[in-house]
Amino acid sequence: MLTFLVIFSLILHGITLALFIFLYRKYNMALNSDQQYKKSMREMENLFNSYLLELKEENEKLVKILNDDKKEENNKPNPDLKEMPPKRPVEKQLAPVHKNKGHYQPEKLLENDQIRVEQPSYKSKALQLYKEGYSIDEIAQKLNKGKTEIELIVKFYT
Repeated sequence: MLTFLVIFSLILHGITLALFIFLYRKYNMALNSDQQYKKSMREMENLFNSYLLELKEENEKLVKILNDDKKEENNKPNPDLKEMPPKRPVEKQLAPVHKNKGHYQPEKLLENDQIRVEQPSYKSKALQLYKEGYSIDEIAQKLNKGKTEIELIVKFYT
């Protein structure tokens, strides 16, 4: 019986020693990962600081260049101002007032004038076709757009 107790005690001591070793390794791994985390945080902080300093230097250079340009512009007379024609009085710039105020009469277009026609966007076309009863697949085929895109347009705008 005594031998059984001694062997049982040795086994328990062995298991306890193995647990202590296992826990010690876990603790060291956690300590190492914490140190690595702090090291990487310091590196990132240094990187951001250097980046910010670089940006600050570039901004200072830009401000200096802009200030120098303003000083040069202020010192130079502007030749464009002398060449500009005098402004006409406001009354001459206004369109003539028609006696028939209730009726709109558009100006006549010359042959050289081009008429600019606004094309409806594909979104409005898709919505119009959807209201007319076309399926999403048919609309996507007609407008050469993706089925998912047409579905999203219909969901957002209806």
